[in-house]
Amino acid sequence: MIMHSAVLLKAEVKALQAANEQKKRRERKRKRRIMQGGSLSVRDAEDILQSAEPKGRQGRSANVISALRASQIGNIHGSIAQRDKNARPLRSPEYHRTPGLLSSDTIDACSNFFFADFYSTLPVLQREMLDYSGDAMNTTTETYYLIVSFCAFIIIQTGTVHHTASNPDGSLLQSDVGYGQALINEALEARRSANALIQPSVQAVVTSFLLYGSYRSLNDQSKAWFFLREATTLYMSSILEENAQKSLASNQLFWLLLITERSYSIRKHRPLSLLLSSSSPDIAELGKETAASGFVHLVNLFRPFDELFIGLWNGTLSACSVDWLVSLDEHVKNSASSSLDISDIQMVNLLVTQKWLRLIVWQLSNNLGFLSSVSTHESLNFQYPIQIARDLTISTCRLPQQSMEIHGIGLVEKLFDVAYVLIDVIAYTPLTVAEPPISDLGPKDYLTYILSLVAKLRGGEDRFLPLLQEKISQVLPNFLNPLTWSMPLSSFLESPASPSERTSPSGGEGWAGHDMENHSLLQPSVG
Repeated sequence: MIMHSAVLLKAEVKALQAANEQKKRRERKRKRRIMQGGSLSVRDAEDILQSAEPKGRQGRSANVISALRASQIGNIHGSIAQRDKNARPLRSPEYHRTPGLLSSDTIDACSNFFFADFYSTLPVLQREMLDYSGDAMNTTTETYYLIVSFCAFIIIQTGTVHHTASNPDGSLLQSDVGYGQALINEALEARRSANALIQPSVQAVVTSFLLYGSYRSLNDQSKAWFFLREATTLYMSSILEENAQKSLASNQLFWLLLITERSYSIRKHRPLSLLLSSSSPDIAELGKETAASGFVHLVNLFRPFDELFIGLWNGTLSACSVDWLVSLDEHVKNSASSSLDISDIQMVNLLVTQKWLRLIVWQLSNNLGFLSSVSTHESLNFQYPIQIARDLTISTCRLPQQSMEIHGIGLVEKLFDVAYVLIDVIAYTPLTVAEPPISDLGPKDYLTYILSLVAKLRGGEDRFLPLLQEKISQVLPNFLNPLTWSMPLSSFLESPASPSERTSPSGGEGWAGHDMENHSLLQPSVG
């Protein structure tokens, strides 16, 4: 019995010794990590060292140990301080603004165009934000990278302002895009040198939005999404910190960010961050100039495309009623018309966006299984995109191309979406509908018109037209250019000629004399 107890006691002692040794090894490992610049703070390191159980000699020997421990703590202080110094980059002392990169003439040209033609559609900033007293090189860093970002956005997206190095030949677009990219790089360098952590402000929100617009036009979608989300985050932070919702600039920014994020989220299947609530800015307080523009109608178009719609669109939600979808389509149809007293620039953006949103609602109805060939609601019919394309053609054919050009790649993307769906619908539509009598315009005429817009607008021919050509070659291999490809569609709508007057493209009134073979619209690209 005594022998058995002794054995148990000996085993317990050995287990205790092993546990103590393991604890010591852990402490030594943690101290070593601290000495090597680990992730613990100075206070944590001191707590670990000072909480160690006193062991070993006492008295004079203990003083030696205390001195060693104090020296050890001092080394830890120095190690962690050096680590923090190395890990926290300060403002870059090597950054210098590039002399001659951005002239006052270019800034003035961008500013004059924006406030004369584009502000009512895109009220992203106020004129006083661009106050640089004629010399951008002597402004604050924050103002400098705002101005540089603004000019990059205008040059890349709209194509209306060209820098002095541009050539009048076919390299003009590439030259301007290259210059715009140089401005973006300059803006980012200036921003990094100003502050590694961007402080929430209206100016910071505007700059992030402009960078989003530039990167989207350059088809760099990951950076575009980053800067759009940064803009919405900075806006919400500035509201919380500064109560800035009372300013006109902040109110306009909210609604601009809201419709931009919703449009981008629909096309790229992204989540929303800006939501409407009782604390959202009042749209009635946008100012007289904005209230009388197409911008308010754009806001009304996008209001119901909220987190519920995005949830259904992205597949995170699955339940909704047919009546809700029908009412959503009716809302979009009634929110804009070609009879509004607004400029061509505002009108084309509003009408194309309206038709695109109708198509999006129809696609959601299709995804949820609500479409039918016998539906009493036209928006739930399989052939509804033909009606959408018809309305798009009739409402925009008389508007000048330049009014479309200004809106950049965002408008071309919407035209592409409509055309892409229309190709599929035509392929599965009975010939009696797809090919009406020659005296009438039909689905293929609408498709040809939209294709011609995509081919003419900046960025469309290189990026989107080849995709449509490939789609047509697969789905509509026998598709031929309708006669209206070579005639002014607006004149046809105003005074349509008789069938006999329009059967031959060799001559006659109304023909523009285009060589259809030169367009190569529906032929696969070679080389």
